[in-house]
Amino acid sequence: MILAGVDPGISGAACAFDLTTGPIDLIDLPIIPDGKGKQLDVQNWSQWLHRLNVARVVIESQWVRPEDGAVGAFRSGMLFGQLRATVQANGISLSTVTPVRWKGYLELTSDKEQSRLVALAKFPQLEPKLLRKKDHNRAEAVLITLWGAVHWRGLAAGTL
Repeated sequence: MILAGVDPGISGAACAFDLTTGPIDLIDLPIIPDGKGKQLDVQNWSQWLHRLNVARVVIESQWVRPEDGAVGAFRSGMLFGQLRATVQANGISLSTVTPVRWKGYLELTSDKEQSRLVALAKFPQLEPKLLRKKDHNRAEAVLITLWGAVHWRGLAAGTL
């Protein structure tokens, strides 16, 4: 079974994880221009899910924070909705997880560099894709996927 985990956002990432062998692919989310901004390339996102035969997707939950501007909040919400809608339209099971939940399980703080270092320690084969400090979104996608893999049965049963 293949699970994908997503750290959403314009600079977000997705990781595909085989439940028996571990990570099999790690990508930056496919993004395309949208007038003055950017949005998810739904077609490429859908093709990636199908190419890897993903059975379930876990996306980090999103919400508006007081410091978010209206435009940023709208774009973030739109991308989160595009991710969810594409997964559901393709008949793939979907779950969301709060940062507090998956980071708490892995004993992480909000420090992005800590997430990158933990992902590297757990999956050293991913080093070429996690070399830079700005690869923290990729690292968080890996760790969200790891959380989902550990909790697969509960996700499938709807008990989480």
